Amino acid sequence: MDQNKMSDINEMFVVEYSVQGRCVHIHTVHEMLKTNLQHILDGVSNDYKPVALAKSAEEASQQADIIEDAIKKRKTPKTGY
Repeated sequence: MDQNKMSDINEMFVVEYSVQGRCVHIHTVHEMLKTNLQHILDGVSNDYKPVALAKSAEEASQQADIIEDAIKKRKTPKTGY
């Protein structure tokens, strides 16, 4: 893949959601990958799942708000797939 395209992807923002923590987290794709790799190397588990990608922090924040609103409207937490 073209180096410029990889750089563009790494600078995008990702919205992740934790079912256990019942919260969203926003950071760059680069930060997400770096953190996930470190967790693997350290043997640490986390339940954050990427649920949205955005070109800017503002767009990611808007998506996170939409996700949080949808979760608040859900009456009971669900488990499994």
